[in-house]
Amino acid sequence: MRDAVGTGVDLLIEVHRRLAPMHAVRVARLLEPFDPFWYEEPVSARDLGAPGRVPARDPHPIVTGEELYTRFEFREVFERRAADIINPDVCNVAVSRSCG
Repeated sequence: MRDAVGTGVDLLIEVHRRLAPMHAVRVARLLEPFDPFWYEEPVSARDLGAPGRVPARDPHPIVTGEELYTRFEFREVFERRAADIINPDVCNVAVSRSCG
């Protein structure tokens, strides 16, 4: 993709929480030569205590938030500095607001 679009276009990598932390770190290292703008949800934000959690080891901005619904879940992400960019799913957050 980088060869097709050149360096003037940002690459946004979306993973949908499908990787184990150790695999997410490995993939992040493989992506380095392509200089992605961000690495979105390589692992679940619900597993912030996992060994090898990606943000601490990843040179690319980590995006998360689509699977978080309450202020308590977001607070934990902020407190642990587990992401560089927060990207909530506004439909899910709005629905859960009345429940939380």
